[in-house]
Amino acid sequence: MSFKNLIKLFNIFSVEYVFHELYQSDDKKNANINDMAERYLKYHKMMQELAERRGAKISFFIQPYVGSGKRPFSKFETASNAHIYRRTYQNGERQTDINDSFYKRIKYLTRDNKKYFDLTDIFDQHTGEIWFDQCHFSDIGTEIIAKKMTQSHFAD
Repeated sequence: MSFKNLIKLFNIFSVEYVFHELYQSDDKKNANINDMAERYLKYHKMMQELAERRGAKISFFIQPYVGSGKRPFSKFETASNAHIYRRTYQNGERQTDINDSFYKRIKYLTRDNKKYFDLTDIFDQHTGEIWFDQCHFSDIGTEIIAKKMTQSHFAD
């Protein structure tokens, strides 16, 4: 399996089987954070096994998300992300609370695993436009993350 196919496989597992549950439709019951986190990590374990069988080093990064860390938003970021903060489902759950709970659970379950790197607060010491919208990074944000990922993955 090529690296490109391995990445495609990971994206299919992550997006199709976990992240669609984070952003639920109004007719769904409450999000089961524990089940989502366990399933997400199960797919990581599969990816790790595949990589190790191929002799590849693997790292996992817990990416920043809107509201992670302590960095205040710029005016643009506040406006572009306002809908995430307003979204509340019929069952009373707020989207930001679901996101926070999921990431807290992932961080807790991976706290002793040296293959995981938590980047959720990576922007705390940076200014400027980091976010392009609610889930994509600006060029500045992308560069900050890329440098950290490279340093973390290749460190011994």
